[in-house]
Amino acid sequence: MNLFPTGKERQATLIRGTTFLVEGLIHGRVTMIAGAPEAGKSHLTSSLAAALIRGDGEWLGHRVTGGPKRVVFGLTDPDGEEETLDRFDTLGVDHCAYNLGLIERNNTPEYWAGVLAGLQDAGANVFILDNLLGAIAGDINSQRDVVAFLDGLTMISRNGISVIACHHTAKPGQFATRSPMGSRAFEAWTRSVIYLEKRKQSGKRVLTAEGNRQADASLTLTFDPRATSGDFFAVESVKAEAEIAADSAARKRTRDTATLDRNAEVARWVVSNCQGKGVRETAREIAGKFGGAEGTHTVNLSGGRKYGTLLNREGSVWALAGPLAG
Repeated sequence: MNLFPTGKERQATLIRGTTFLVEGLIHGRVTMIAGAPEAGKSHLTSSLAAALIRGDGEWLGHRVTGGPKRVVFGLTDPDGEEETLDRFDTLGVDHCAYNLGLIERNNTPEYWAGVLAGLQDAGANVFILDNLLGAIAGDINSQRDVVAFLDGLTMISRNGISVIACHHTAKPGQFATRSPMGSRAFEAWTRSVIYLEKRKQSGKRVLTAEGNRQADASLTLTFDPRATSGDFFAVESVKAEAEIAADSAARKRTRDTATLDRNAEVARWVVSNCQGKGVRETAREIAGKFGGAEGTHTVNLSGGRKYGTLLNREGSVWALAGPLAG
């Protein structure tokens, strides 16, 4: 067995396909579509599947490549079958043009080898899994459980079938950035992530595409889940990459300002409420007031980080320092 063939030998055996199923949005190997519950992810994947089945034209203003595809839906919710059929009726897709079935909660290689065989029997070009949470056995925050599960999807993609998987985004914390729920292995695994976000205005969505082989894209969409014909989504506006970079920088400045304000609030509270207390006792008091782990607060106080940089301590006497000292 030749574990390390030459580049020429590898080129002859490499499974090659169109880099993107939809230019700049949907990767030809692995794409994750992530968003909060009720954001419209299942409607989006149905809309995408209809475009891939047609195999030409555009989807959300981006070119569909490579001709018609055989799309197979793997659903984890038994009620999802009827809903998917209804959505395809709205989209005008022939029910003979795609396949769908239920996926178990299972991480074993044997199970996913069986899924791969079923996809190959169906002549699948694209496998859409809706959703990841319903298919993973074990703890979604466990690196080992998630990697064991993702190995099954990787097996499918390495056999020339494009994988598109729906997933939930993490619940945002006070300063959290957008990310898929659970282990960081999800972000490492996917080639492209499509984030679908609800806006306060009724029927408004923002679709953001991120990946290491594509230019970032941001689309403002109108979403009508009750549509009875045509598509569920329409493009309202498109942001250029430079605009996205400017928005990202502005969000970072906002987060940084919020963090500084928070650190100043903690430092002032310590001076007012923790005189006569040492580092560990003060950290315990901060945890009780502001939440978080006592150990983290201990590090921030004694390591000169975060609000620790805004405090001076002599014995058990706390005083403001740095920009707060005046």
